[in-house]
Amino acid sequence: RVSAVCGLHAAKRRAIARGLVSARFIDAAIMQRSSGRVLSPLLRAMARWGEAPRVLGCGSDITFARGMSGTFVKPPDLKGNNIDVMPRTGTGKTVTKRLRRDGLVPGVLFGPGDPTGELLQMPKQDVERLVRIYGLSGIGARILTLNFPDGVRKQDVLAKQVIYDAININVENVNFMPCGPETEVKVKVPVRVEGEDACPGIKKGGFAWKLHKTLTVTCKGKDIPSEIVSNISAMDVGDKVFLRDLDIPEGVRVHMTDDKVPIIKIAGKAR
Repeated sequence: RVSAVCGLHAAKRRAIARGLVSARFIDAAIMQRSSGRVLSPLLRAMARWGEAPRVLGCGSDITFARGMSGTFVKPPDLKGNNIDVMPRTGTGKTVTKRLRRDGLVPGVLFGPGDPTGELLQMPKQDVERLVRIYGLSGIGARILTLNFPDGVRKQDVLAKQVIYDAININVENVNFMPCGPETEVKVKVPVRVEGEDACPGIKKGGFAWKLHKTLTVTCKGKDIPSEIVSNISAMDVGDKVFLRDLDIPEGVRVHMTDDKVPIIKIAGKAR
């Protein structure tokens, strides 16, 4: 029994690291006072899970969709920033649970002056593909295109809210808003650091600490920056990058009044 539980802990670490199973579910199984004979089937099942491809794994071109049979192999950027959507009827937990069980994600398209919005549903793999490529913060800083079933209607939108279950590695819901090239919008843009390999402060034992992982900006839809990049290749331990040091594109206004706000710091102690 002891060896079975120890093996369960090892399989738990492998499965959770690959994002294939809920830690809460495994802990419940471990806490049960079961014999090794009862735990053995779970161990074998988890060993198979640990060898399976990860649903949201970076660099993998294999995607598994729950509720659909087979494995779909395709390049991650085959569809670009397009999402196939369909009208949805019904709301509530029962409807949304059924959709997620069938491999679909519920969503709402909120138009100007429309508090209820247009109910939509979309394939889970379409949304997770974009989250895998851009990240949760980056997906909201890009214009996405919704393709409707009639093949005629296409809508450029922003993903204003992506509800993500980090334990089960699932996108639960997405809320969109229309965004044309001349539409002025307020978005959160991720901050990215480059030059870490050549940074003297990191070579001495420091690390790049992003005090602000995103910046809230206002600009037109055509001017939305996908990210704001800061080069730290010449920074030492204790050095900071302030808002005034960032290269903000023209036409983009950052929602900060003080340009002396630190954005990135090389923290830690030098060896």
